[in-house]
Amino acid sequence: MNARFRLVPIFIVFMVVVLACVPSLGSNVTQPSSDQVATVVAQTLQALTPDATSTSEVSANLLPQSLYFLGMDNRSLYQVYRVERDGKTQTQLTSEAVNVLGYDVSRRDGSFAYEIDNQLVLLNADGSNRRVLAEGAARGNVYSFYRPVFSPDGQTLAYSNGGINLYDIASGTTNLVVPDRPDDASMPREFYVPESFSPDGKKLLVHSLHSDTSSIAMYDLATNTLVPFAGKTDDDFACCQFGREIVWSPDGGTLFSANPSPGVDPGGLWRVNTATGEVTLIVPYGNENNTFNFVDEPYAAPDGRFYYFFSNYSGDLGPLQRAPGYLEIARIAGDSWTERTTLLHSESLQMLNEALWAPDGSFVIVALASSEDVHDGGQAEIVYLDGRPNVVLAPFTQQMKWGP
Repeated sequence: MNARFRLVPIFIVFMVVVLACVPSLGSNVTQPSSDQVATVVAQTLQALTPDATSTSEVSANLLPQSLYFLGMDNRSLYQVYRVERDGKTQTQLTSEAVNVLGYDVSRRDGSFAYEIDNQLVLLNADGSNRRVLAEGAARGNVYSFYRPVFSPDGQTLAYSNGGINLYDIASGTTNLVVPDRPDDASMPREFYVPESFSPDGKKLLVHSLHSDTSSIAMYDLATNTLVPFAGKTDDDFACCQFGREIVWSPDGGTLFSANPSPGVDPGGLWRVNTATGEVTLIVPYGNENNTFNFVDEPYAAPDGRFYYFFSNYSGDLGPLQRAPGYLEIARIAGDSWTERTTLLHSESLQMLNEALWAPDGSFVIVALASSEDVHDGGQAEIVYLDGRPNVVLAPFTQQMKWGP
């Protein structure tokens, strides 16, 4: 999944800045507190290799693909790291003088694009051939502005900069395909931010951002058009607002959206028909018995099974930073959306800040916080669904992604 972003309060402040200064928007990266930095640095300085006391022996093919993440270097700065398939070999791929705020990796060859302050940079998989794709006014370590997203075949990089830009890897050319809409007498200003490509790479899910709300639309690469869902308004896509977790079904016909931080907006789990925009509620926020549902990290596996993290709790606890009490890993098979199977029920998962599912759904890598006040990133551990002990991969990770 994408990195966990706590966007409700930051988004309001950011929009004020954007409306006054820059006509683009991206995702926020929460900066750690001084205590959190101290904890993370201490962990990172201990080792940049997996814990030798890991509860399971690391095999040669522990991971199905290489694992990328943001970790902290010895200067307490976020950099891009890679863990090889053996689960042991770790490489620091960037050595920037400022924090890396956001990134994405090509599943084709492992090249990756990342943002530092005011620049969008592209590197080869080994960290060579550094080139700047976009550059603007300095913004500091406040938020991710460009939000880079690779297409499944690795041939195209989408990013936000005055609208939706498509960078062609082969030719090295960039096209602004959907410019941000300026203010005029009849329509409000609108900003466009890429979310993710469809599995076949033919469409790009786009967030349409306004001063106080957001919606979704599809950019069709074949016709070079931004296609809104006919007859739908922002209210129809409350499930898919900016900052929610949105994933595609393997066939591209469905989007699944979860709100892991209910409060101002309701929590729950939804599915969206990508052809019609029809929204169906799968897991409601509230129940008739005055209990509430926490849903996090959805994943649609290639075999038709659907996974997510789930917790049910009593009373309205207000905005949540993480699930209360125990947390379960649940699975739905086929079309039985009301019948879920609990695969794991663990108190340790309550410290979950982020998760990355194995492509086949056989395990999940979780980032577990070291304390209650750490709300972004954590120790990366493989959680197996067959009962095997966890395997520790790294002492601290954020924004975990699969590479080739």
